Amino acid sequence: MIKKIIVSAVLFVLSITTGKAEDPNVLVTTSLYSGNYFKALTLYNQYENELTEMNKWMAQALLYSYFNKPTEGNVAINLLLEKYGIKLGTASYFALSTLLADNYAILQNYPQAEQALRNITDKNLSTISPAIIAELQDQIAQYAALSYYAPLQVEMPEQDCTIRLTTTASTSINVPVTVNGSEQVFIFDTGAAKCAISEQTAKAVNAQIICDSVVVSGFGGQALGKLALIKELKLGDIRITNIPFVVIPEEGNTAEHVNGVIGLSVISRLHEVQFALQDKKLVIPSQASSYPYTNNFFIKKGSLFVSCMNDSNPLIMFFDTGFNNFFLNENYFSNNQAQVMQAGKKMLLETSGVAGEVSDIAYELPSFSITIGNRSTTLRSVNVLTQQDDLSISPNDGSIGLSAINQYKKVCVNFDMNAISVYP
Repeated sequence: MIKKIIVSAVLFVLSITTGKAEDPNVLVTTSLYSGNYFKALTLYNQYENELTEMNKWMAQALLYSYFNKPTEGNVAINLLLEKYGIKLGTASYFALSTLLADNYAILQNYPQAEQALRNITDKNLSTISPAIIAELQDQIAQYAALSYYAPLQVEMPEQDCTIRLTTTASTSINVPVTVNGSEQVFIFDTGAAKCAISEQTAKAVNAQIICDSVVVSGFGGQALGKLALIKELKLGDIRITNIPFVVIPEEGNTAEHVNGVIGLSVISRLHEVQFALQDKKLVIPSQASSYPYTNNFFIKKGSLFVSCMNDSNPLIMFFDTGFNNFFLNENYFSNNQAQVMQAGKKMLLETSGVAGEVSDIAYELPSFSITIGNRSTTLRSVNVLTQQDDLSISPNDGSIGLSAINQYKKVCVNFDMNAISVYP
């Protein structure tokens, strides 16, 4: 995974109104602060007219942004910043400004994204660390570079596009692509916020380097890469042009060499993707399918989180097609520690990342039931991590990888409806 801006300040203090627990302002803002965005959305729709101006705008800013309405989210953010500015508090001002920049970047309005971050660095806020300022300046340089080029465009065919996978998709979804006329195999990875390419492959396809210094974050730490522009990528009958790619240095590549990664920055623009991994194929329909969709996922900082159930217990899971395993994290462990320690087998788990290997104490559960949409399955041999993941950018309980996705005949992800549906 590639992390965007450091978001240590994103846990900003919402303007929770003092009052009784049943006060709509308390209900909505508490749900937002805890990261329970599905509950917050339900409460917001119920109590919208009873919220204070600030809390209403704050709810709109976050919910519109995370539920794939960046234009509407920025309207609310700008209202908050224009009326309250730094009076919101440094943490809130920082979080809203970076969210504003993220939304402008999704809309490919890079000059506005750059300005949103400059509004932070220009204020010389003493409470923001030099390390975070350095990362902001790094992102500003990327937005400034992208401003000189035509925006990314996706040309969809009139018929459904079926992509035959090059492997059985047990460890990764490898798709054949044509990059600037060169045939390659890339990983199709919803767990990557951005597209990435190795140095070797970038040279082979004549990728245009547009920014010489990009901090790449992932499991294991950070590495220094570059920002490149790919003029054309063909995925089946789909033609995508002017795609930003982060160039991963060879010394920072994973233990298993990866040529390139198609990340969520592109995948989310395909409207709908159907994962039929048992049949070794992806389908990108020309028209949205008629499946009964229920809004059950949000995207925050380039990461897709889906609402699931374990028996009667709600879970928020990271949806990661670039990872082979299903696992539960330290949040789930802390809430179910006694049960996990009793039923699980203690072990040392090692994971490779962009800056090396990470070791973690874990427990192996013999089985675990998971429900996505209205379909349930039981997974065997599920790992529960016990240590904090520095890359986590939203409260969640773990990751849905390919071992879980492979349990279903088809998994449909509709980005227009914010919905994942599964079929046995």
